[in-house]
Amino acid sequence: MKNSKLSKFLLFSLAPSLLILFSFLYALYLVPTQIVFGFDQARDAYEAFSIYHNHDIKILGPSSDIVGVNHGVLWFYVLALVYFLGNSMPENAVYLLLVALYALVPVIGYFTYKMSKSAVVTWITLVLYVMSPLFLSFTHWLSNPLLALYITPPLLYLLWKYLHKPSALVAGGIGLLYALLIHSDFAYVVFVLLLPIYYFAYSLRFRMWDILSFGAGLLLGLTTFFLTYLKFQTNIVNIVFGFIFKSSSDGFSVGTTVFSFFDNVIRLLSFTYLPLPRLFIFILLVVLFIRFRKVFFTQVDRLLLFLLIWLSGFIFIFVLNHGTLLHSFFYGPFLYPLALLVALY
Repeated sequence: MKNSKLSKFLLFSLAPSLLILFSFLYALYLVPTQIVFGFDQARDAYEAFSIYHNHDIKILGPSSDIVGVNHGVLWFYVLALVYFLGNSMPENAVYLLLVALYALVPVIGYFTYKMSKSAVVTWITLVLYVMSPLFLSFTHWLSNPLLALYITPPLLYLLWKYLHKPSALVAGGIGLLYALLIHSDFAYVVFVLLLPIYYFAYSLRFRMWDILSFGAGLLLGLTTFFLTYLKFQTNIVNIVFGFIFKSSSDGFSVGTTVFSFFDNVIRLLSFTYLPLPRLFIFILLVVLFIRFRKVFFTQVDRLLLFLLIWLSGFIFIFVLNHGTLLHSFFYGPFLYPLALLVALY
């Protein structure tokens, strides 16, 4: 009986394991011809070189689309490490980051199993994740939003763990990972805005030590942002609010904004887990919604609700970016939770 169960488990695990291996080999194959190296990559390589070769200490990260606001400096130090190990060759740096991405897959599998309690859901999630066109694009792209793929899975796991068993230590880890996510791209600060939603959705009661631990982790991770402010006297708050509330020359249209939002959602699905024509995706979503709307609204369990709240960050980014999400790197933090959501359904 034990041998039968073992055989079934190995047989069940074989197909997804081979697909993950295929994804890894295909990603390696893509690197020489698909590596992206433009102005941003050259600028970041120069900064990384000055860190590991000239021993310069950096506190200011890559520039963002908002004039006067920079992303976190963490990317420069990660890049300095892989360039140092890769003999200053961009292709070698990409290979190292790619291997690190796939080395994280078993860890993501562990997180997924602990949250879903299902081997089937875990394997489906992992296969969807590594076979996603967007994931494969990230594997040969040297830019700071790539860090979100390393940070989001453990952050989500710690959040899920805290919801079930509050702990000051876990709260501190959550705060630190939130800060590192903001290092990845300053726009990801919007995910902190989701915390009140989790608070009310799960009827949480934060203890003082948990709040202090979370704040300490967050402040520790954001230290370089504060040092940047002290050194350069950049008023990030005013600049960001000025960007958010700037008037649009085209005016505001509810119909256009709503259409643009759903168009971006369909676009996200088209290069992640539904690589199909957009019209077909739209029709499919409408059919699925009509067919399963009662199940969706009456049987949403804790894990589904947890993922949906995180994915609602898409709305915040969409609104704060004035209704446009043309850059695929914005979708990095949604890649893993979306795979898990699809696997659950």
